Amino acid sequence: MNEVKLYGKAMFAWLISCYVFIFLVSIILTPLIPDKMISFNSYELIVMILSYIGAFYVFKTIITKNVKLEISHNKLNIKYVIIYSIIIMSIGFIGDYIVKFLNDIFKSFGFYFIETNVTDIFSYNNTYEFIIVFIYACVVAPILEELLFRGYAINLFKKYGKKTAILISACMFGITHAEFMQILPAIFCGIVLGILYIKTNDIKVCIACHMINNIFGIINNYYINLVIIIISILLIIFLGRKENLFRVRKDIKQDKFEIKYVFSSIPLMLFILVCIIISLSQLRLV
Repeated sequence: MNEVKLYGKAMFAWLISCYVFIFLVSIILTPLIPDKMISFNSYELIVMILSYIGAFYVFKTIITKNVKLEISHNKLNIKYVIIYSIIIMSIGFIGDYIVKFLNDIFKSFGFYFIETNVTDIFSYNNTYEFIIVFIYACVVAPILEELLFRGYAINLFKKYGKKTAILISACMFGITHAEFMQILPAIFCGIVLGILYIKTNDIKVCIACHMINNIFGIINNYYINLVIIIISILLIIFLGRKENLFRVRKDIKQDKFEIKYVFSSIPLMLFILVCIIISLSQLRLV
């Protein structure tokens, strides 16, 4: 229960810090950047990069009092990076198709959720803007999110069993996206990333896979996505059992996790509530 309270406190502090840093960074940067130097989207991404980094250190200050994250110095396992990147991307694409299908069903009931166009969000007009987009989507976000949701979360909740830790971290990862169209795909990807972290005990492998996933997410081409899904299916068929791609051994000793623990943390409940409100704000009537 104490682990839930600690993580809830850290995540809520992270969320509030994000908005505080966004406000402060915007005040500082606005007078320094000429109006037509970069697009509004790129300006927002610069603000987000600086704010996410600042908020992460707030989170880290709170969480590291009880959780230590050791970064492995082993050589990066390129084989796992390639295999799991393909699987994670395909699962993400399939998740996207599922939520789009659900959204079409919702429309028949008179409502739907706004679909974020990734291409528009990560659009750029010149080399400088491309660098900003790349740094945000393919460097800063993967590193910080893997530390938040795999490194610290899984190590914190591992006492409840590896499978429970993976599921909790994946659900938190999905909820944090605070958008109906992204929550389910993020949870699916989070589960595989969690399995990968347990399997390798190397956060660098997860970060590398996350980076590759985001790079292809920016490209977002239907035919490329289809090829990746087909390759992923073949990998699972021919390597799934041999490499134990999805196997997580059960711990001999583990504490039982109960859902009531979630309700014991007011900061965690507030964090989840804010994410839900943001998601519902994207609801529209037909």
